[in-house]
Amino acid sequence: MSCSKIFSGNLPELTYKVIKYFQNDYFTLHSCILVNRLWCRLAIPLLWGNSFSIPTGNYKSIEVYLINLNDDFKTKFNENKIINNSLPLNTLFNYPKFLKYLNIYKFIFSVEKWFEMTIRTIKPENRLFTVSDFIRLIDISLFKIFIENEVYLHTLEIEISDITLELLFQKSGDYLENFGYDFGFIYNLLFKQQLLGLIIKYCNNIRFLDSCGNDDQIIHLVFNLIENIKHNLNYLSISTSSYDNNRECSSIILQNLGQILPIKLEYLRLSIHHIKISDIEVFLKNSQDIFIKKLLIHNTTGQDILPSIKKYIMKKKKVKYLSIYNSYFVARLYDIVDHSSDLFSFNNEVKEFGLYNIKVQSYSSLMIRLSDFIKELD
Repeated sequence: MSCSKIFSGNLPELTYKVIKYFQNDYFTLHSCILVNRLWCRLAIPLLWGNSFSIPTGNYKSIEVYLINLNDDFKTKFNENKIINNSLPLNTLFNYPKFLKYLNIYKFIFSVEKWFEMTIRTIKPENRLFTVSDFIRLIDISLFKIFIENEVYLHTLEIEISDITLELLFQKSGDYLENFGYDFGFIYNLLFKQQLLGLIIKYCNNIRFLDSCGNDDQIIHLVFNLIENIKHNLNYLSISTSSYDNNRECSSIILQNLGQILPIKLEYLRLSIHHIKISDIEVFLKNSQDIFIKKLLIHNTTGQDILPSIKKYIMKKKKVKYLSIYNSYFVARLYDIVDHSSDLFSFNNEVKEFGLYNIKVQSYSSLMIRLSDFIKELD
């Protein structure tokens, strides 16, 4: 009886919970659309909430979005024989409105692949455009569509440096709760400064911040961002770039981060290229009154920090789950090169922390990626 009511639409709230269970199963969501009108209305926002991550390979969502082009842009597309008036005149839903998750890299990748498929039938000598310029026109067109349709993003991940995002931040900044960026292969200092400035200006409600590829030229802006969102911040992952000349940034982070953290964090991950004992002790002293449920430290090439961790963390009992990946463990504990660098591999150390009710876990199992975090929320 309950099943028949779900399918008939008599229990819409329960029906939505059933459909939401398939949040990341795009093929099942597509099947749900075909059941009846109610199921279609409930499934469409889920299916289009993260449209640029759907692994279909046909990138047809681009064409659906482009239906919302204004006349000037449609004229440019038609003149260059990109769409040839082939787009439908209208759609059943305002699909741009449903967008909640946007990864800029996946967005650009989808546009490029769609463009390749679209111009495949146009002979090179008949093309009235340069590929790079027209791809950029499509990028800008789609962003204008999102802005004009008042898209309210829930999560934004940025991995590239050639899109102007201020208008999008103005619309979605207050709604963004999860934000990640990776500056590891971005060398344009001005772009990095401008992006962090926009985040500080428009995004005040971030709960999960994944801050990757930081260096000494921008780290103080990252501190300003953390200060700005600390009232809401619950998950923080911060890392430095892996260049040898970035040791100064490692010291700056450890000497200043402890003072600006909120009094309680669900998750803190420090992936630092080179940790010095003196720096980690400054951080541990400054953060010793902060409760951190899950603390992860990745010390790529630094000194032996384990005695300092024991000194400041064990007795304070301000950490519940601990993971340390430290290359120095190899030399310190076993004096061999090919042994694990994960604290979890050393049973005596695990037991010692256990005496203080601190559970040592493997680094890989305790680490939370932003994309996985979003899936857990859904």
